[in-house]
Amino acid sequence: MLLKEPFIQVAGIIDQAEADMLVRAGVKYLGFPLRLDFHKEDVSDAAAAEIIRSLPEGHYGVLITYLDTAVEINELLLKLGTNHVQIHG
Repeated sequence: MLLKEPFIQVAGIIDQAEADMLVRAGVKYLGFPLRLDFHKEDVSDAAAAEIIRSLPEGHYGVLITYLDTAVEINELLLKLGTNHVQIHG
């Protein structure tokens, strides 16, 4: 698949203010690392879901996770309200 524009994801969103700033800067994909093996999460599931719900049309929350089963990943995607995922590790 050839993308018509660059695909840039900014990961590690810490709060709504940062998400808003990134959206104003033109970032379309905001990454939320959750269920990590090695690092502390930047936000809770609830905070990530709230930020994702607030994103304007054409902007997307991306779950970044070490989870490795489809059931667990899908449950978290549903909880967050997104269908974009980066499986890390």
